[in-house]
Amino acid sequence: MSKKLASASAHKILAKLIELDQHPTGEDEATATSEDGIKVKVSIGRSSATPPAAHDLSEIEQIILEAATSKPVTIKKLAALAGYAYTKHFRDAVNSLIDAGQLVRTRCGVRSK
Repeated sequence: MSKKLASASAHKILAKLIELDQHPTGEDEATATSEDGIKVKVSIGRSSATPPAAHDLSEIEQIILEAATSKPVTIKKLAALAGYAYTKHFRDAVNSLIDAGQLVRTRCGVRSK
């Protein structure tokens, strides 16, 4: 069996495991085998990544967090509240905070966590 075909089979098995949510409760591994003998072992767990501490934040990120409110606002409005221009640099900083779990994206904009 070619690597490409084996990879496709492995992906199908993994997709089925995820779709059916068939993993043993309390265990950190799940294994499935296809009809053609391909075995897939999946580790189950949560990422241990933690958001950066306040001292790891850049100056602009700290100001954004101080300006953020519990009520969602657009990023453009957040820029005004933070005293910054609505630039790519500002949007990148906001997205970095969202990715780190420090801000929450909503349908209406962003809000503090």
